Amino acid sequence: MRRILLVLALLAVLLIPTPAAASTNLVRNPGWESGSHPWLVLGGTLATEGARTGTTAARLTGGEGTFEQTVNDLTPSTTYTLRGWARTDSQGVWIGVKRYGGTETNVRITSPQYTRGEVTFTTGSTNDSAVIYFFKNDSGNTAYGDDFELVPTATLGREHSRNGGFESGSDNWDRKNSNVVAHNARSGTNAAQLSGGEGTFEQTLTGLSANTTYVLTGWGKTDSADVWIGVKNYGGTETNQKITSSAYTKATVTFTTGRANTTALIYFFKFSIGNTGYGDDFSVQPASGTLPQLWTESALTSVFPGSGRSGTAGTGVSLLAARNEYESAQVVLRSPGTFTVNSVELPALASTSHQIPATDLRYRFVGNIHLPHNSSGIVGPVANAPGLFPEYLHNDTHRTVPSNTTQSISLTVRVPKETPAGIYRGTARVLTSAGTLTVPVQVEVVNVTVPDPDNSALSYSNYTYMFGFENSADDIERIYNLKKYSTGWWALMEKFAADLKEHRINTQWVPTMDLLLNGGSTVQPNGEIDFRWERFDEVVSFLISRGVAQRLLSENVLAKDGDSYRIWGLRRSGDRTVIDRIGYDTAEGKAFVAKYLDALREHLTAKGWYSRWTMNLGDEPWTNDQLDTMRRVYDEQLAPRMPGVRVSSPHAELRPETKTTYAGRVKILVPLLSVYEDNQTFYQTRKAAGDEIWTYICVLPQGEYYNRFIDLPAARLRLMNWYNFGQGVTGTLHWAYNNWHEPQTGISTPGDVAIVYPDPEHGTIMGSLRHDTMRDGAEDYELLALLAKRDPAAARALTTALAPTAKYQPVDPATFAAKRAELLHAAAS
Repeated sequence: MRRILLVLALLAVLLIPTPAAASTNLVRNPGWESGSHPWLVLGGTLATEGARTGTTAARLTGGEGTFEQTVNDLTPSTTYTLRGWARTDSQGVWIGVKRYGGTETNVRITSPQYTRGEVTFTTGSTNDSAVIYFFKNDSGNTAYGDDFELVPTATLGREHSRNGGFESGSDNWDRKNSNVVAHNARSGTNAAQLSGGEGTFEQTLTGLSANTTYVLTGWGKTDSADVWIGVKNYGGTETNQKITSSAYTKATVTFTTGRANTTALIYFFKFSIGNTGYGDDFSVQPASGTLPQLWTESALTSVFPGSGRSGTAGTGVSLLAARNEYESAQVVLRSPGTFTVNSVELPALASTSHQIPATDLRYRFVGNIHLPHNSSGIVGPVANAPGLFPEYLHNDTHRTVPSNTTQSISLTVRVPKETPAGIYRGTARVLTSAGTLTVPVQVEVVNVTVPDPDNSALSYSNYTYMFGFENSADDIERIYNLKKYSTGWWALMEKFAADLKEHRINTQWVPTMDLLLNGGSTVQPNGEIDFRWERFDEVVSFLISRGVAQRLLSENVLAKDGDSYRIWGLRRSGDRTVIDRIGYDTAEGKAFVAKYLDALREHLTAKGWYSRWTMNLGDEPWTNDQLDTMRRVYDEQLAPRMPGVRVSSPHAELRPETKTTYAGRVKILVPLLSVYEDNQTFYQTRKAAGDEIWTYICVLPQGEYYNRFIDLPAARLRLMNWYNFGQGVTGTLHWAYNNWHEPQTGISTPGDVAIVYPDPEHGTIMGSLRHDTMRDGAEDYELLALLAKRDPAAARALTTALAPTAKYQPVDPATFAAKRAELLHAAAS
C-alpha cells in the first residue's frame, strides 16, 4: 500500500518535525545539555567549561563559526521573541534569526560576561519555521553561548520593565548621580548604585493597559539613611516605598493606570544625604487577576485556539466506561490574560467501597499543528485550512497559555480490569498562576470487560519503524541519539510497547530481513546462507511478552520494482551481505526464497510462533506482471514450503485478474476501505468461503470516507471500526505508525505518515488526539463483538445507526454518547 503514498509523499523534501514541547520554549536542546542534536554546527564545538547554567555550552573559537537550528511548527503571522546568553573574550558574537519570512535580524554581544541578547520577529503569512543562530565571524575570538529560548512574544510572562537586573548596564534606564556596578548585586553580576548627592534611576514603561492594576517589585539596600522605590506618571498619585535596611529588602508598590493611561515611570531614588544605596531585580507585572474560564468538552469535540464553549460543553468530566479500557474528556481553559498551568492534581476516584487509583488518571496538554492546506480531496473537514489544528498530546506537566487563547487538556482514565461496576467520583485541581480551579470527575463503570489486546476480536496493525522498515534509515537512532539495541534503546522500546498496548495495536509488522541482517546473517560467496535468528528472536519475544503480538505480520515477500515484483532478500555485495531486491526468475532469486522460507518455517515452528505468523505476499499489485509473479511465488514456493500459513495482500483496486490471483491463495484480503465498499458482494462471498477480510487506509480514500487525517472530525476516526464491525471486517491496517523521515504536513493528506511523534526531550514518544481516538474505536469494536455473541441483531442495529456505509455521516458528540451508552449497557446485561 506504499505505492499510493509514495506517488505523493516523495514529492516533498522536508523532514517531519519534532513537535515543540508544551512549555513555551520552542528551542530544542537549548542549553546543549543533550549534545549537539538538533543544532547544525559549523566551526564550533561543545564545551564542558564556560557554561552559564548546567554543564555544557556552545563554543566558537578561531575562525568563522555558527550553531544553527531550524525551529518548525511556528504559526504564520505571529510575533516571537528569541533570547539567548553569550559572552566573548574580544570582538563580538551574534544571536539572530533568519528564514522566517522577513528580514534577518540579530543582536551583537561584546561583553566578557554572560549577557542576554534578544530579538523579536514576526513570521510571514505563509511561514511556519525559522532558523535561529549563534554566530561569530572570522575574528579570532572565543565566544560561548547558552540557554537559548524562543517563545511567542505573547507568552513572555507579562513583564513590562526592561533590563530590571541591570545585566545590560544602564540600557533602558535614565540616571542621575548613579552608576551600574559589578558588585553588591542581589542576583546576577550587576546592580544599580546611588551614591553622593541626590540620585535616581528612572524607566518609562510603555504598552500598559489602561485602568489596569500592576505590581512593581524591586530590591534595595543602603549603608545609611534611606532609598526609595516607586512609580509616578501613570494617571494616579505617585506612590513609593522607603527602604532603610543594610541588607537587600523587597519593596512592593501597587498602582492602577488611569482610564486613558498606558505608560508609567518607575524609579529607584535617594535624597542628597551622602549615603550609598544599591538596587536590583526590578519587575512590573499585572496584578493577579480573575481565574481563567474553565469548562469541559467531549473527546470528540475539536478545540481550537479561538474556540469558545460548544453546545455540549459541561462543567465537569463524566465518563461511561467498561473495565480494561481507556476513556477521555477535555478540560478547557481560557483567559483574557496570559497565565500558566503549573500542574493538574488528579485524584483517586472512589465509589462507596472501591477506588480507581490516581495512577490510572493522566493529563496531557493538547498542542496545535499548523496545516497549510486541508487534506486533498476530502469532504467535510472539521475546519478550513490554513490554520492551527488540535493534534499533539504533550508530555510536559506545565504550560503557559497566551491571553485570549483556548487551551485544552486531555484527561484520560484507565479502568483496571478488576474494578467492580459502580460510580466513581473525585475532584481534579488545576493549579494556575492565577489561582486553583477544581473539576468534578465521575466515571460510571459498567459490568463488562474489554479483552486484552492480544486476545482481541479485531486485528489492528500500523506498520512501525521501531526495528526497521524495508532497509530505510533509522530515525529512532538519529533522533534520540541511542545506539540500536543498546540498554537505553531497549528502555525506549518499552515505552513504544506500552503505547502499542494501550492503543490495541496487536498485529506487529516484523521486518525480517532487517532483523536477520542485524543479527549477523551472511550470504557466503558460494551462495550458502547462514541465517542468524538472535535479533529476530529478541524482538519477537519482546513483542509477545509485552502483549502486543496476537499476530505477527511479515514484511512483503515481494517488493516493487517499477511495474514488476522482485524478491525482498539478502544477497552478497562485494564482501558484505546487504538487503536488496532480487529478480525471482534468476537462479539467485529462486534459491534465496526457497532457503529463506524453509528456514523461516523451521524456526517459527520450533519457537511455537507459526500460528501467529501471516505472510504479506506483496503490496498493492496493479499490473498483470506483478500478479503473475505473485501466483508463481505462491504456487512454487509459499504453498509447499509454508503449508497452512495465512497470506495477505493489501490492494487498492480489484480487477478480474486480481480476483483470479487471490482465489485459493490469499486468505486475508486487505482492500482499501473504498474498494471494499464498492465490492461488498465479492468480499462477503470470500468471507463465507472462509477468507478473512480486513480494510486499510492511507492517503486514500478521500471524499467522505473514513480516514485518519488531522483535519477530519474525531468521530470520523472513531466510527471507522464501527463500520468495520458491522461488515464483518476483522482487521484494520494503516501503513505508518512512526514514519518520521517523511513530512507530516508537506504532503497532500496531513497525518498520513505518523500517528505518534518523537519526544527525545522526555525520552519517550508523544501521542496525538487521533491516536487516542483510534484506540477508542478499537475498544468499541470489542464491545460490539461481546454484544454480538449474545444479541447479533442489537450489535448490527447500533452499527447501522451510526456507520451504515464507509462514508461518514456527521454525528454530534451527544448522539454518539447516547448510542455508546446503549452499547455498553446492552453488552453488560
